[in-house]
Amino acid sequence: MSTPNLSEEDIDDILYFARTNDLSELRTILTSLAGQTGHSQVDTLLAARDPDSDNTVAHYAAANGFDDLLKWLLTLSRPASTTSAPSSDTSSPAAPNDTPSASQPSATPTETNAKSSIPPPSLFTTPNALGSTPLHYAATTGALACATVLVEAGVNVRARNGVGHTPAYEAEVAGREEVVEYLLRVGRVEDEDEGDGEQKKEEEDKGTADIGERVEGMGLGGKEGEGG
Repeated sequence: MSTPNLSEEDIDDILYFARTNDLSELRTILTSLAGQTGHSQVDTLLAARDPDSDNTVAHYAAANGFDDLLKWLLTLSRPASTTSAPSSDTSSPAAPNDTPSASQPSATPTETNAKSSIPPPSLFTTPNALGSTPLHYAATTGALACATVLVEAGVNVRARNGVGHTPAYEAEVAGREEVVEYLLRVGRVEDEDEGDGEQKKEEEDKGTADIGERVEGMGLGGKEGEGG
């Protein structure tokens, strides 16, 4: 099926509602456009890309700490998901431009390393013009709850953006230690599941490596030769 042909106004409205966490209006416009174009709401969201940054609604939700919006996007992509529906709170601040804002860190989520066996929604893995995924944005702004939603949906914690940085590396540079520790923990569990994480776990347990060294040592950092 072809990509939905959205007007500039439609795209602006969809992205605005995502930046302001206005779920009620977002639902309304998606329902309307789905009826007009015959495309699904998910396809409509994938087609709504910022003309300059190529950001999606998931990038803006992750950057601003709107984990409830991400959960709703997940249920939209996976109708059978048991993820609870979010509220339509519109009071949260949002980034006024394409650069992720330094939003307040989200409350620490219940610790879990469980990842879905179902492939992650394309909306959660699609990079923007700079190669950054929504997880890169959540990591940069310290949105731990958003990072957790994305990781548990199955996104790649080692995805590299256009300059070769992973989410953990971006979090380290931004001083988001809580997110760094979470991504390192998830990465270590994935390594253990693949049968190659024992040595990396031993190195962490020794307590001899700082966060920056562990980011690089677990393959979660920037390009080879770059400083942290």
